Amino acid sequence: MLKTIAESVFGYGLVLALLAVMAYSVLATARVLIAYAPLQSKQRLLVWSLVATGCAMVAWLSCEIIVFDWLLGGDPFRGKIDGDRYFFGRGSGEYTEVSRLLFWTGYWLLTGIRMILAALVASTAVQVFLRRRGAKGQSISERV
Repeated sequence: MLKTIAESVFGYGLVLALLAVMAYSVLATARVLIAYAPLQSKQRLLVWSLVATGCAMVAWLSCEIIVFDWLLGGDPFRGKIDGDRYFFGRGSGEYTEVSRLLFWTGYWLLTGIRMILAALVASTAVQVFLRRRGAKGQSISERV
């Protein structure tokens, strides 16, 4: 029982620390962009989309690799449920028993991050596509 409480608290602490670092990086990037790069509104939107996509990618990789694979012994997508027992799985076929709360929290956390990352990549791709499509036939001075 004590082990499951400790791993839940440890997992949550790492996820919260990761989110704090991500929020700080977004705010620091915003401050630099506002101070040193006066951009037009369309350029600013594209830059923010790229920053948000990069942050989501870092959050996804950090959660997948550092928190789940290294510290908690696998992830819920490769894991299994055996009656009332929940296991995180690794690619090598090893399983680590975890609490029900940690299993489902990890499952929904990773699902949410993957969905957000997919939406951000799609929106950034659409913005780049529309920007290039609208720039055809314009001179270089009109694009800026």
